[in-house]
Amino acid sequence: MVFKIVNGSKILLLSLLVLIILSCTKDVVGDFDNPGAPSSIVRLCGVSFVGPVNEIDASGLDPVINSNSNYICLMPFAFGEFGSPDLQWDINWQWWGERKAGIIGCTKLAREKGLKVFLKPHTWFFHGAYTGDFELSSEEDWQQWEQNYMDYILEFAILADSLDIEVFSIGVELKNFIQQRPQFWNILADTVRSIYKGKITYSGNWDNYHNIPFWDKMDYIGINSYFPLSDKKTPTLEDLLSGWEEHYQGIKDYREGFDIPVIFTEYGYKSIDYLADEPWNPDNSGGVNLEAQKIAYEAIYEKFWKEEWFAGGFLWKWYDYHESAGGANNKNYTPQNKPAEDAIRNAYQK
Repeated sequence: MVFKIVNGSKILLLSLLVLIILSCTKDVVGDFDNPGAPSSIVRLCGVSFVGPVNEIDASGLDPVINSNSNYICLMPFAFGEFGSPDLQWDINWQWWGERKAGIIGCTKLAREKGLKVFLKPHTWFFHGAYTGDFELSSEEDWQQWEQNYMDYILEFAILADSLDIEVFSIGVELKNFIQQRPQFWNILADTVRSIYKGKITYSGNWDNYHNIPFWDKMDYIGINSYFPLSDKKTPTLEDLLSGWEEHYQGIKDYREGFDIPVIFTEYGYKSIDYLADEPWNPDNSGGVNLEAQKIAYEAIYEKFWKEEWFAGGFLWKWYDYHESAGGANNKNYTPQNKPAEDAIRNAYQK
C-alpha cells in the first residue's frame, strides 16, 4: 500500500504493508494506569490557540502560561469545496499559524514555555458549509478525496512525530465522511499509528461522538463539547449542572465500552445571553453576558474535572494578541479579559 504526500516540490513515499498496519497495536494510556488514584492523572488543561496571522515570539504565550494551562492546541487548516474532491493546505495566503511553518514555530515556542502540544488538523469548507455535512456523489470522487485527505493527515502526523508532539487528532467533525467511508478511517487510524508515536484521538461533535466506529484504535475519546444545557438567559450554576446530567451520564456510560479516557477536544461558550441553549450557534444577536459565560465554565469544571475517566480539554478559543482580545464588550467565545478567565485560571491551577 503506497501513499504519496506532496508538499511543493518535495515528495515523500510511504510504503506500508497491510500486514504491518494490521499488526499495529494501541499504546497504553499511561496516565490512567491506576484509576483508583486520581492524583496520578495528568489532565490536559489546554487552550485552542488560534493560528497567528504573522510570526510571533515566545511572549505571545505568556498569557497562556498565566491561565495555568499545561497544553496548547495548534490547528493547521486545509480548505475544500462541497461537491469537490480537491483539498488544499499549506497555502501562501494562509495565516502563518495555520501553515507548517507556524506549527513548527509555535511548537518551539511552546517548548520554551514548558507547554505540551495537541495538534488538531481542521478541514474548512468554503461558503460556510458545515464540515459534518460534506459528501460526494461518485465513487471516483470519494477515492480522490480519500487520497487527498490521507496525504493531508499523514503530512502533519509525520511533522507531529518529528516534533515529539504529545497528542494528535486524525479529524474534526467529519460525520458523513465517517458514516459513508468507515473502512478508510480504519486504515487511516492504523497508518497514523504506524508513523506517529504519540497519543491519537479524533474530534467528534457532541451529537455524533457515539457513532464513531474506530474509538478502539484511539487513546482518547475526543468530543467537541457544545451540548445544549439550558434555555435561560442567564442560567445559574444549578441550572447548568442539572442540564449536564443527562449528557454527563451518556458520556460516562459510553466510554465504559472502550476503557479509554475522554477529552473535550473543544469546549466553550460565547459571552452572550442564552449561551447554553445552542452553544454551537454562530448567531451573535443576543446581548453581552459575561457572567453567564463565567458560570458556564464553572459548571463544566465542577461536573467533569474531578472524574477519573476524564482527561481534560481545550477551551475554544484563545488569541495571541491577548491585550486586545475579548474584553467587556466582546460576545464571542474567547474568555480573554473576561470574568471567565478567572474561572479557567482557578480550575486549571487545581
